[in-house]
Amino acid sequence: MKRLIFALILITACVLSQAVICFSEEAAPVSYQMEIEILEAEQAANIRAVVKYKNQTGQTLENLLFSIPANCFRRESTLPYDNETLESAFPFGYAPGGADIRSIRVDGKDALWAVSGENEAYIRVPVSLENGEFCTVQFDYALLLTQNNAFLGVSDLDLRFSGFYPSLLVFEDGDFASNALTRAGKSHYSDVCSFEISVNMPVDYDIACSGERSESVSGSRKNASFRLENAREAAFVISRKFHTVSAQTASGVLVSAYGQNRSEMRKAVSRAVSAIEYFEKTIAPFPHAAFTLAYADLAGQNLSASGISLIAKGGAGKEEIYKQVALQYFSDRAHPNPAMEAWLTDGLSEYMAYLCVRDTEGEGEFLRLMQKSVLPSLQITIPGGLTPVSATNRFQTLSEYEAVVSLRGAAALHEVQTAMGQNAFLSGVKQYYEENAYKTPVSDDFARAFENATARSWADAIYHWLYTIGDYQGENLYEYD
Repeated sequence: MKRLIFALILITACVLSQAVICFSEEAAPVSYQMEIEILEAEQAANIRAVVKYKNQTGQTLENLLFSIPANCFRRESTLPYDNETLESAFPFGYAPGGADIRSIRVDGKDALWAVSGENEAYIRVPVSLENGEFCTVQFDYALLLTQNNAFLGVSDLDLRFSGFYPSLLVFEDGDFASNALTRAGKSHYSDVCSFEISVNMPVDYDIACSGERSESVSGSRKNASFRLENAREAAFVISRKFHTVSAQTASGVLVSAYGQNRSEMRKAVSRAVSAIEYFEKTIAPFPHAAFTLAYADLAGQNLSASGISLIAKGGAGKEEIYKQVALQYFSDRAHPNPAMEAWLTDGLSEYMAYLCVRDTEGEGEFLRLMQKSVLPSLQITIPGGLTPVSATNRFQTLSEYEAVVSLRGAAALHEVQTAMGQNAFLSGVKQYYEENAYKTPVSDDFARAFENATARSWADAIYHWLYTIGDYQGENLYEYD
């Protein structure tokens, strides 16, 4: 019997109210409560972010290390955009932005904090914290938003908030793990946490966010609040021009799209519902009670955060919507280091999106998409010996990263799936997710899950295809018995 396969392809200053902030010690090890006041005329925001942290490292901590990606806008040389996307991300040219920190307090006392990194992307806060103890760190700062189409900024269409707050890094191998902002891929590497965020804004704005939400109006201002549990990263978009389309999955997950093109939004919601139902059937219940698609004035790559995806202007095809749903599993709930294990997020999510197509639309559409999207990544020359498992700081452009990590990574996983069969492959992915939810897995965890699921070691095959997929440049589909 013949079958088709791939041949070896594998925000100046209004003072925020002095609110009393309470936490439950039974909550996640890291808790964030943020009050954000949008200063529309100043193109800025006042932010108070209170972080409560429980030391579960097994050792005494003398410092906490936070990342604040917003500070990449402090100087042009540290913008995380390559030459291919820089002009579209900054169509009006570069203008400085970032966080102007007024104070940082630890347990109510002023801290002798310091910034580090070329673009001041990291904040080191001294503490004296024994294992099992809690501390509270309060950041008060103004966030200056520049006019751009980047991940954080303002345009005539919207205001985008991603990477806008100090995020406590994952603690591993005896220290907090910092990732440099690169021109490709994500750098955000944080522990599982909870968020309570309140956004005060002009009354004529709407907010696209994830989680449990509520709104109240007082005169010309609106206060929108949302809450996330067991999350990794918070993001939201506000706009005067949002329309909304919503639907529910069979299990009750609320799927909403915010944007301007209702027809495109209806398609996206329908596709997201299909994808969530597919992943709930094959992997696990969806990680959040709601999933939001926010169409944003965004250049380049779509952005995924907990319970929300920011979709670049122009929309997204069905496979990209499916991938954004997959990322809620394999980047958010299970959270590998995005600088060192990017294939476990983008490569795996890419391929799982194609398997969703196979299940919902059949083998023919699956193969058509693989030929259209994945095959070309094997027909171009990528310099530097890059593979899907290469560190993201080795990639010079976003397109290079997508071709190697996402698409060649998907090709390598296709070869593994072809060898073991789809049922065994999905069983391995399901095992990987179950064993690594709320954790920070590495490649060996992925291989081990497949062995546990199938009672057979697949590590050699998985690593073989990941490291050698680029050797099959120029190969095409063929038939064999």
